[in-house]
Amino acid sequence: MVASHLVVRARDGGIEPDPERVRRVAVQILSGAPVDPTSEPRHGQLGARWLKRAARAAMPLTGDVRTRDPRGLATIAAGVPTSSLTTIDTTAR
Repeated sequence: MVASHLVVRARDGGIEPDPERVRRVAVQILSGAPVDPTSEPRHGQLGARWLKRAARAAMPLTGDVRTRDPRGLATIAAGVPTSSLTTIDTTAR
């Protein structure tokens, strides 16, 4: 959902997003890392969170398994400049 939100925002702003940059930013947002579309995120922390969440969801009587802070994630995603989601073509002049 985070990646979809980023793509829609970028396209609404007239920018065609680069899938790799969107992936990087989405993983960084979900893992709580600083957002930098040019650096490769670490997937281990995000994977561990998802496995922990899946284990809790599979156990009986654990109650709801919810996103920890959906408003916080939405706020961070909304603050990402859409211009950072596209690669700049330096060959076209």
